[in-house]
Parts: sequence; structure tokens; C-alpha cells
Amino acid sequence: MFNIILYILYGVLSVFVAVAPIVCIKRKFGGNLKRVRDGVAVYVLFSAILNSVLYTVLSVSLKLQDKIEQSNLSFAVVNALVLTLCALLGRTLWLKAVIKEKQKGDDLLFGAGYASSYIFFGYLITAVANLVICIIYLVNSSATVSQVFASNVEQIQGMGTYTLFLEILQMLIAYVFEAAICVAFYRVLVCGGDKKWLFAATLIHFLGNGVIMFNGLNKSITVLIFFAVTVVAYGIAHFLSSKKE
Repeated sequence: MFNIILYILYGVLSVFVAVAPIVCIKRKFGGNLKRVRDGVAVYVLFSAILNSVLYTVLSVSLKLQDKIEQSNLSFAVVNALVLTLCALLGRTLWLKAVIKEKQKGDDLLFGAGYASSYIFFGYLITAVANLVICIIYLVNSSATVSQVFASNVEQIQGMGTYTLFLEILQMLIAYVFEAAICVAFYRVLVCGGDKKWLFAATLIHFLGNGVIMFNGLNKSITVLIFFAVTVVAYGIAHFLSSKKE
């Protein structure tokens, strides 16, 4: 029962994290809400769909799944690389081909749209799914769903207050991380920033995703390293945003 309450709180917080920044940015900086739509589109089309397709091609069609999953490091590197390339392609194509006008706050709204989609698909849906499984498992621990989603059941059983705290912390950091990378891309491709920062942002994006996908470290260490990478990403975005267009 305690885990059910935890997952309900986790889900509610995920919704707040996904929605509140957009409202705050719009009120404080203005901007066109179409940029939120653009950020959502880039995430869904490229970081979600294209990423899944390419990874399926690599692991199934090219029969590389065993090699990819032979260690935590290879799994993290391949997944982070595929995701980074898909996000790079999506951000570049969309910002260069679709966005034809700009105004104050648009870069932040674009980043918020992308990051909110990341939270929705990466955290909220997982929280809701685990909540449903948790309820089913509570009612009948021998139910078929408990056997099919054994890893989820194990995660649910291991969920405690400190574990939830780390998950929430990682979610908050991830929002800032993804939004900062998007802002950096926007400031370079739409506002005419130095293109060397695209390479820096792409490298940071790869490192950040690699860290959170690597399962060989203690969760506390993972969150700490991810926070450090996010500080660098935020620094790049802030530097580019502070420069005159």
C-alpha cells in the first residue's frame, strides 16, 4: 500500500514538472506557444519513434542485440549514441526547416516542450504503469502480469523513500538537462550562434544519456554525475542566451 502512495505522488509530481515550467516561461518571458509544439514534435518523431526504429534495426534486423547487451557499458554507449544522433537530426532539421520566426522566450518554450515530452514518456508513463502493476500485484501476487513484468515488480518492491527521492531528483535534473540542450541548439541554429557549440551540446547530450543509461553505478553516484553534466549543459545554454543576437 505504501508503494501505491509513492507511485501516485510520483505520477502527480511528473505531471507538475511537465506542465508548470511551460506556464512559468510563458508568463515571465512571453514567446509563441507553437514552440512548445515544436519541441514536442521533435521529441516524439525523432527521440522516441526514430530512436526506437533505429535501435530495433540494430538489435533485431542486424542481430547485434547480444553484442549490445553483453555489458552495461556497451548497452549504455550504443543506446546513448543512437538517441543522441536521433535528437541531433531532429533538432537540426526542425529548427532549420520549420521555425521561420523568432521572439523572446521561444528558445525556452522549445526546450520546455521537448523536456516535458521527455518527462511524460520517460517518467510519467512508467510511474502509471508501475502503479497499475503494483495494484494488481497487491490484489493477486501470482497474477500473470506479475510474471510477465517481473522486472517492474522487482523495481516496485525495491521502491523506498530514498529511492523515490533519487528518482524525483533525477527527473528534475533530466528536465533541466534536456531543456538546456534544446536552448543551445535553438540559439545556434535560429539565432545565429557559433556552431562550435553544437558539437559541445551534442557531446554533453551523449555523456548525460550515457550516464543515466549505465547500470553499473550506485544510483546516488549516477545522479551526482548526471547533475554535474547538467550544470555544464546549463552553462552552455546560459552563455548562448546571454549573447546578443
